[in-house]
Amino acid sequence: MTSPSLFDDLPPDPLTDVVHDALCLAASPRPRGWLLQMARWLLEARGHAPERPPSLAAVTEAMDDLVQQGRAQRVEGLGVTVPVDAAWHTRFTALMQHPAAPHYWRAFAAANGGTPMRPDGEPAWVRLPTAADRVGLLRLVLYSPRPAAELMRLLEGPLVEASSAATLTAALTEPFLRPLFDSLPAEHRGLLAHLVMAAQADTPAALREAVDDWLRRAPDEVPPPVRCRLAAHRLHAGDVPGMHQALVGLAGPLIDLFDALALAHAGQWPQAAADGQAAMKAAAKGAGKRQAALPQELVWPLVLSLLAQPEATAWSTARKLCVAESGSRSPAPHSFWGLWAHAAAVRLGDQAIDPQAFAFASSQALDPDHLLMQASRLLLAAWAGHTPGGWTALRARHLIDGLADLGQHWMAALVREAAVRLGLMAAADVHAPPPGATPPAPFLAAPREAWRDALAAIAALGGDGTPDHPLQAAVPTLLWCLTLDEEGRVQAVQPYEQPPGARKPKPLTLNKVKASARLDARDAAVARNIERSRWSARQLVLDVTGAAQSLVRHPGVFFHDAPGQLVELNEALPIIEVARRLNEAGEQYVFRIDPPLQPATPPHLGEGWFYADERQAEVERRNSLRVVRDAPDRARLIRITPAQRRVAELVSQDWAVPVGAKAELEAALKVLAGHFQLHSDAAAGTEVPGESRLRAQLVPVGDALQLRLVVMPFGGFGPAVPPAVGRERLMTVHEGLSLASRRDLAQEAAHLRSVLDALPWLEGSEAGEAGWLLDTPELALQTVEALPTLPAIAALDWPRGKPVRVTTVAPHALAVRVSSERQWFALEGELKVDDHRVVGLQQLLQMAQRAKTGRFVALGEGEYLALTERLRQQLADLSALGAQRPDGVFALPAAGAAWLEATLDGMQVDGDNPWRQRLAALQAAARLQPELPKGLRAELRSYQAEGYAWMARLAHAGLGACLADDMGLGKTVQTLAMLLARAELGPALVVAPTSVAGNWLAEAQTFAPGLRAAIYGDAGNDRNRDASIDEAGPGDLLIVSYALVQLDAERFARRTWATLVMDEAQAVKNAATKRAKSVAELKADFRLALTGTPVENRLADLWSIMNMLNPGLLGTATQFNERFGSPIEKQQDAAARARLRRLVSPFLLRRTKAQVLTDLPPRTEIVHQVQPGEAERNFLEALRRNAVERIQAMGDKGGPDTAFHVLAELTRLRRAACDPRLVAPELGIVGSKAQEFETLVRELVDGQHKALVFSQFTDFLKLLGRRLDDAGIAYQYLDGSTPGPERARRVAAFQRGEGELFLISLKAGGFGLNLTMADYVLIVDPWWNPAAEDQAMGRAHRIGQQRPVTVYRLVTAGSIEERIVELHRDKRGLADGLLEGQDEGKAIGADELRELLLGTPPGL
Repeated sequence: MTSPSLFDDLPPDPLTDVVHDALCLAASPRPRGWLLQMARWLLEARGHAPERPPSLAAVTEAMDDLVQQGRAQRVEGLGVTVPVDAAWHTRFTALMQHPAAPHYWRAFAAANGGTPMRPDGEPAWVRLPTAADRVGLLRLVLYSPRPAAELMRLLEGPLVEASSAATLTAALTEPFLRPLFDSLPAEHRGLLAHLVMAAQADTPAALREAVDDWLRRAPDEVPPPVRCRLAAHRLHAGDVPGMHQALVGLAGPLIDLFDALALAHAGQWPQAAADGQAAMKAAAKGAGKRQAALPQELVWPLVLSLLAQPEATAWSTARKLCVAESGSRSPAPHSFWGLWAHAAAVRLGDQAIDPQAFAFASSQALDPDHLLMQASRLLLAAWAGHTPGGWTALRARHLIDGLADLGQHWMAALVREAAVRLGLMAAADVHAPPPGATPPAPFLAAPREAWRDALAAIAALGGDGTPDHPLQAAVPTLLWCLTLDEEGRVQAVQPYEQPPGARKPKPLTLNKVKASARLDARDAAVARNIERSRWSARQLVLDVTGAAQSLVRHPGVFFHDAPGQLVELNEALPIIEVARRLNEAGEQYVFRIDPPLQPATPPHLGEGWFYADERQAEVERRNSLRVVRDAPDRARLIRITPAQRRVAELVSQDWAVPVGAKAELEAALKVLAGHFQLHSDAAAGTEVPGESRLRAQLVPVGDALQLRLVVMPFGGFGPAVPPAVGRERLMTVHEGLSLASRRDLAQEAAHLRSVLDALPWLEGSEAGEAGWLLDTPELALQTVEALPTLPAIAALDWPRGKPVRVTTVAPHALAVRVSSERQWFALEGELKVDDHRVVGLQQLLQMAQRAKTGRFVALGEGEYLALTERLRQQLADLSALGAQRPDGVFALPAAGAAWLEATLDGMQVDGDNPWRQRLAALQAAARLQPELPKGLRAELRSYQAEGYAWMARLAHAGLGACLADDMGLGKTVQTLAMLLARAELGPALVVAPTSVAGNWLAEAQTFAPGLRAAIYGDAGNDRNRDASIDEAGPGDLLIVSYALVQLDAERFARRTWATLVMDEAQAVKNAATKRAKSVAELKADFRLALTGTPVENRLADLWSIMNMLNPGLLGTATQFNERFGSPIEKQQDAAARARLRRLVSPFLLRRTKAQVLTDLPPRTEIVHQVQPGEAERNFLEALRRNAVERIQAMGDKGGPDTAFHVLAELTRLRRAACDPRLVAPELGIVGSKAQEFETLVRELVDGQHKALVFSQFTDFLKLLGRRLDDAGIAYQYLDGSTPGPERARRVAAFQRGEGELFLISLKAGGFGLNLTMADYVLIVDPWWNPAAEDQAMGRAHRIGQQRPVTVYRLVTAGSIEERIVELHRDKRGLADGLLEGQDEGKAIGADELRELLLGTPPGL
């Protein structure tokens, strides 16, 4: 901040310069009266006020001087002004750095006049009649430093007249004074940026650049709202990575919404819509409001993701969202959200199209403030299939260019797509996004026939809610309750509505139904029976007879005594049964009508029927209808005609017809067949063959499906009866002909049995009828798929709701084209559904992913594909290994060629020449039968020879390999065989832990003396380090530690090695470490990883190793975690585990000792509990309680800091369980474990045994060593500080018998050592990772061991060690489940660590 001496160089009375400063502060034409007031204030503020204030004449003279000097210009009628040029920038910046700057605005306001002042000298409000006044004064406020709270107080108080969006933007950015902006306090700067960015659809570029720089310099200073605005701009500009970068460190529903919008940009519409709506709901809940107030720019992409889907229910959801955003129940289609809502309503059939809503708005032309609205008109017109008026190719091009100029590249691409669809532009006229920007996914699907849209919209009638499953039937807006009397006559009809989320429907008044502006068409038919009462103009009544007839086939009917059961109400004829009976008079035909058509009692009409004639007419109308309830979910409505009533009257007279009256009976039956459903034992009418096959009637019920099997003996018309029950003979009238048919009841029963055998999930149905409720979508679709294939099924009928069609597809229906690139295979393909429709490969993969584990994928419009189990598995595997690249191509890493060939088996595959050549090379490698190199001085066991051949084949194919044999199975000698075989191809490099480098050298000299082996950097190596690398040639084997590879990474990376071996490859399991990155940068023709534990803690270990061997095979680390890590470790996903096993099995070979070494002595593991003394027990408990209190005091914050503290407390408890002296030596408590250790060791030594002793803590090992010294027991010692040559010497000494015990730190000696002299292993403190312990045991239990090996784990009773042992089962399961096919195992995480400490048993 500049000091007050800024103006000290001015003359005592520089009136001309003072007037010039006043004009600089105003930056607009000012009259002399205004300048007089401002000049007097400035002189006083500078301390230069003369005894006599300047006069108006003096100011006028100063103005003239400025004009003559060219420093000011005269504006007719307004006064004078100064040009806003570089000189103005310099002077204005200097003026704003004066301490008086925060008060300039008050002087400005006072000079304007007409401003009432408060006692504190601040205006109560400011009179600002012109735009220049408002911008000029506000500029002084914005660019002068002040607290953010004060700035907001001024904008909402005295300066409210100047706080409009346009004024804010102009004051800050016209011009934008970057140096002043950067000098403002961070809080002030953030508020200014937020105010302008929130007010403007397009943030001025200069301000955005300033905020960009600010975010790069000090991201923590930039307020979250500003970062979100910046992220939104980057998203719409196509910079999705930049969007994520702007939001780093932020969390919450709004950030989840941005993630959803990124999915929308990539075309993952269903997931984007689901995640976006969930984020909006969470944001609203967090704000305590029904709806979150979000910027328009964050909502329309979400609406876009709903409109992009083929289901009408998604369009309906989009419409509801737009209406909610508009703030009006009926937004005008000429408003932004009204237009989007109108387009959805047009596509749904709810509104007639308003052509003007989509036409080019000449009044707005291409005004930058209205570009988004114009773009929406063209885009939504194309989506709705409407050709809008007024649009031309030139206007579309100008619109695209205007959007691009504003950075709206997403919308620009959408407009171009719409213009192409509407024929305004050619498809080749592509809108180019800026460099580095990601083009958005296409939005407009292929044009659909109008009838498809119409049927989809009809299916969505009766509710705008998105169904839980595509099978869900369209639920009508209203429900209708029927009340029946004892004879089945309708007594009352009551409308109900089902409020969202409510369990019970709510009754509606007739007035509300009548007044409803939007009724479902089926409800409207019922509502037409509402009329005004004759006795009261205000009262409405319902004609229940007419209403009941309108409810036929209505999907929302239920009965008063069964409110939770929807009923299928169909119209039917009454049944008349003509049965042959033998009685005293002989054989006769008797007649029976069902239901009885003659009323036994008069109907109850209720009140209001005062006139006898009207009452009688209503009685007749009520008696003319009967509702027969056949099943809880099915009923028949029968309209009784006068002819039927007359027949009923005749039948009620209880007469019978002799069997001999054939002529008269046949004539009567022909007439009856036209009025009744006739079941007759008497022959009449034209006899036709009966159809005994079954028809499946399917009705959607919620997200379930009602199935009923019936027989229709006349085919597609006539009565439908339950199979195998009822009368044999049926009659019907069809097109004026009387037809008769004889049913084959036995054949119907056989057909029913065959269906039940084929569909075993169909069990016995209620009421003896063949009816079932298929209550899961998977079961329903499985049934719909199977029924048409059964010989016993004649047809599928859909009496109500949209039919569901299921097409079964197998791999041979999928045609795939494979094209080769250097590191990738690009896949294109299509599945032929029928002669008129195909589904692209990427679309099929997305649909299969949405179906998750099911075989059925929705095509939309009630159509499904039923994938065979094999095809479903193939698609899941492709999704797991492949990914869509930024250029839209679905690609898989070249390393997966063999796997890809197997996965595409059975499909129609067309590959390019490089693909075919690659397959030929793989087949050649598979046929390879390599011979063991002659220079190998060892006899390999059969499994070792197989391992060598396996490595040779992968090397021949140019693929990396991971030999993951159990510890002690001779991975080194198998590798030396491989190195000998490849020696002529160039030098080999072995990277290994320091502790085993000497062992590699010794074994190479023993088993492969033909190799010139040397240790890099070793004193015995004559070459210097550069020469060791640069001069290495065929036959050379250079052995180096991981530490030195990291240190000399550039040296090793500057050449290519014929073979690279990574021994104990778990050392590079963390891909983020410098060590792993250094090894990954090494260039080699063949890479081999050796490890006994490819999965130690998490599956990420395996990814890191496999990515070293075959980069890209398992995708990126993020993709691997999404596809395999989280599903397997957190959700125990067996399918994901099996898929990962299939992916890595060609490149990973693992054999266990139990599998291949039947002659290896057994290994016994014993958990040896050590009982602590009373003092030690009390100490351990007190230590645990203190740790629990400290962790509980941290709360449930989570995060890395909490995990670090939990782990630190656990480590302290583990050390105390070893010996209290490790954490509190001042107490002098000697641990029971050390005493028990000495007792156990003495027994072992007395029994002529030798033992390896492992501990994680070197200070505990040294404490045990001192105890051995005191007892006179000889031992060897090895930890991480032991130099490499000394390690090899001590190992050799122990193998020669020098020392009864070998004390080894777990990490330093857990691998690479051959210590078969020992037959006992003592693990004196259990470690989290059982794999590390297994490695340690393997030092003794390996090839060459002649005696059984016994392992003791010393565990202090009641301590944290007991809980660690409980973890070992799960940890072992993670590796075994992947490598050996077991179905258990999970990784340990921060939550498990916390549970260990707080005392909750793991897994509970």
